[in-house]
Amino acid sequence: MSAIMPLMKLLSLTVIGLVLGYPKFQMIPRATFKLLSKLVFALFLPCLIFTELGESITLENFVQWWFIPVNVLVSTLIGCFLGYLVVIICRPPPELNRFTIIMTAFGNTGNLPLALVGSVCHTEKNPFGPHCHSRGVAYVSFAQWVAVILVYTFVYHMMEPPLEYYEVVEEGAEIKESRENRSTDLSRPLLVEAEWPGIEEKETEHSKTAFIAGVFNSVSNVSQNGIPDGDLSAESGGNSPRSIRCLAEPRVVRRIRIVAEQTPIQHILQPPTIASLMAIIIGTVPQLKAVVFGHDAPLSFLTDSLEILAGAMVPSVMLILGGMLAEGPNDSKLGIRTTIGISVARLLVLPLMGIGIVALADKLNFLVDGDTMYRFVLLLQYTTPSAILLGAIARLRGYAVSEASALLFWQHVFALFSLSLYSFHGTFTRLTIISCNLDLPHFSMEGAILVSAPSSPPSSTSIPSVILSQDELKKIAAYKAVEYVESGMVLGLGTGSTAKHAVDRIGDLLRQGKLHNIVGVPTSKKTHEQAVSVGIPLADLDSHPVIDLAIDGADEVDPHLNLVKGRGGSLLREKMVEGACRKFVVIVDESKLVKHLGGSGLAMPVEVVPFCWKFTARRLQSLFEETGCVAKLRTCSGAKCEPYVTDNGNYIVDLYFEEDIGDLKVASDAILQLAGVVEHGMFLDMATTVIVAGELGITVKNKGMKLWGCG
Repeated sequence: MSAIMPLMKLLSLTVIGLVLGYPKFQMIPRATFKLLSKLVFALFLPCLIFTELGESITLENFVQWWFIPVNVLVSTLIGCFLGYLVVIICRPPPELNRFTIIMTAFGNTGNLPLALVGSVCHTEKNPFGPHCHSRGVAYVSFAQWVAVILVYTFVYHMMEPPLEYYEVVEEGAEIKESRENRSTDLSRPLLVEAEWPGIEEKETEHSKTAFIAGVFNSVSNVSQNGIPDGDLSAESGGNSPRSIRCLAEPRVVRRIRIVAEQTPIQHILQPPTIASLMAIIIGTVPQLKAVVFGHDAPLSFLTDSLEILAGAMVPSVMLILGGMLAEGPNDSKLGIRTTIGISVARLLVLPLMGIGIVALADKLNFLVDGDTMYRFVLLLQYTTPSAILLGAIARLRGYAVSEASALLFWQHVFALFSLSLYSFHGTFTRLTIISCNLDLPHFSMEGAILVSAPSSPPSSTSIPSVILSQDELKKIAAYKAVEYVESGMVLGLGTGSTAKHAVDRIGDLLRQGKLHNIVGVPTSKKTHEQAVSVGIPLADLDSHPVIDLAIDGADEVDPHLNLVKGRGGSLLREKMVEGACRKFVVIVDESKLVKHLGGSGLAMPVEVVPFCWKFTARRLQSLFEETGCVAKLRTCSGAKCEPYVTDNGNYIVDLYFEEDIGDLKVASDAILQLAGVVEHGMFLDMATTVIVAGELGITVKNKGMKLWGCG
């Protein structure tokens, strides 16, 4: 139910718009909806794009996000192929073949995805974390450039009136008709301008002519009238001197140039794209970003004001959609069979293919690691109905206007059901697939995560792909580890974001009476406070020198179950507690897997005494000079940059390696032999079991088994 709630919010807004715009009620006139469309286009949407994209983007992630615009091109290409199949199977009227292809190919990449992201991120318990909305809007906005360029190049020319069905009229009469049509603005359906109001004002003398066909058809009489440059005829004439023909531009090149000159690419500079451009420029220049974005920025009052305006975007878009649907479908020559074919291809077949494309891109490491919102936006590009903007392009080109309006109406009606199906299926998959593959006979839902009753220690399992946030993966792994806990045990309680879920789960089971006589030994002051808050009785190593089971996370895990721990600062107490346990279960998500320790490029912590810490840091760095090691003192976040102090009153020196450090035992001994070193973060040959949660399922590996490869 939690997965379908965001869609229910959007549906409620759409129903309100439908009631307000229903012709029989006349509660809000059509002119008001058109005015609201212009406000969204010129004000609300640009404000949303600028505030969220500008704050989120940096020069680094500008490069990392490269697959987002590429995915728009890929989805359009696949959509064209599906549209071609629809033409072959459904056989629409021949003059609507290209219309069928483009309506299948080009989806809504703007308003609707932004509305879906806004609705999904509206609650604190959303599956994408605290920065859900800003990241989601930034990703959707980042795709707008390639989408708009496609509209004014590929889509624009695909919507050209077919030459063989084009009725030749005098140029003056065509222009006059166009102007008359503009005067009847209120009679046009909302569909033709709900996403890009005012596009009809971009009309040129060739907008409603078979221009490309005229340029490239050298036989038809119509083509000679359609070519704006009379030099083409001279180029092919027999009286031209050989020297002139040799210097002349090749015919195909010349005709391509003429078409390019008549492509209205200059119209991409509309308010939303201008806002995107400004956000990218300011966001990627740190000096400019510090002035505009942030609580302490001099212009923060301006961005705060723009955020207030941006908040009106989502409800306005859904109200407009409701008003659009209230008008009902127009008459269409497309036919029921083709309408259904396009809708099935766009809303059913394409999303299924999109799942495969995104999964493949993930396997090829094209995507941002561990960012499920990134993947969610990529999938949205395959699941939305045809862009409402296509109705405006149809009006601009004078081609299949009523068919576009009718098809968009039915597609958005069908989309209400398809998106509901995908939302329900996402929840059902999490409940069914995880429970079936993890052998959890008794379960309940807590925050959309499956919780099992205690059972015997699990074996290695694998489940089909399910899109989960990184925190959800950690929670699944933690709950799986708690299955090893039995009443009467002395438990080592780990520290960190993953171990926190295990501590919470143990407290829940104690309150439910499913566990009893549990004693916990915490590995940090923070874990001590958490355990007390959830009702776990506590002790220490002095009173319980042997621990039955310890559960903790890790920062890195190599194929032989060696670990790096302590980036949270508790490595000494963790090593003491976990070194005293009979069984040590490590819980991680798949982002923590490395080929060798230090391979992530992140810190390997070493706890040192504060006395002459610089001397100790230099000696640590000199130990691993051949690996390109850099030693840095860990400091607290804040303006003062004071040294980070552990629970034991010590400092931490973080070691960063460019290459493999080699023999881990030798490296461990060398570090510990240095005076001033208290302990290091390499946990060698200590883990007995590692539980890895990934998008493809749960993997459980025991000591003596490789975590991957031949394991």
